[in-house]
Amino acid sequence: MGTAAEVTADQIAMALRALSGDKLKRQEIAVDRNPDAYGFSFADESHNLCVKDEKSILKLAGEKKIKAITSLISEVPLPTIGAVSRQLGLPCISQKSIEATTNKYKMREIFKENGIPNPKYAQINIKLNNVLLTAEAIGFPQVIKPIKQGGQRGLFKIRTKKS
Repeated sequence: MGTAAEVTADQIAMALRALSGDKLKRQEIAVDRNPDAYGFSFADESHNLCVKDEKSILKLAGEKKIKAITSLISEVPLPTIGAVSRQLGLPCISQKSIEATTNKYKMREIFKENGIPNPKYAQINIKLNNVLLTAEAIGFPQVIKPIKQGGQRGLFKIRTKKS
């Protein structure tokens, strides 16, 4: 499995081709810090940049007169996409949507506010006392996940208080 950046470059190029076929005139520019990213073979142009490097992405987008920036599969580049798009006057999702997508606690709070079913959840301070008190209040088993990690990163299950 590739890194989030690899998946992003791969998926953007393939999805754009699948969605629009070859009827639309466009140039696909992929960025990925991995110089061997598979998605580069689908793009018209590729650049070795980290998807979190706002300054470099902004420079590239300005130089290339980019009309749209997107990401598929991964939420990792969303803050960069939002910031660069706003600076260049391009369409983009709202900052609130970006925060809800990249911060799991905020996402759960929005779900709760809108009546969307949620498991029991809490935002906890990493101090052991806080963790234990919150864990007991929620009950077991539990799934623990960092607020700002995507996919399965940092995810683990606690079956009992002893574990």
